[in-house]
Amino acid sequence: MNGKYSLTKSEEEIMELLWEKDRKMSSKEILDYFNEHCDKDWKKQTLNTFLAKLLQAGFIDRISKD
Repeated sequence: MNGKYSLTKSEEEIMELLWEKDRKMSSKEILDYFNEHCDKDWKKQTLNTFLAKLLQAGFIDRISKD
């Protein structure tokens, strides 16, 4: 990761969930969690934007379904 990256509130919430669960999670699991338990109304594309930024910053890895 180059330089300093500040997490947005939503990105921080996603990271906290991933740290709390301490396991691999699909984007669908993450989306369902926030929409059902956190009163979010995120669409798939909204979550994908957050995840893409976290991936680019080096906070998460992407694992293919192979």
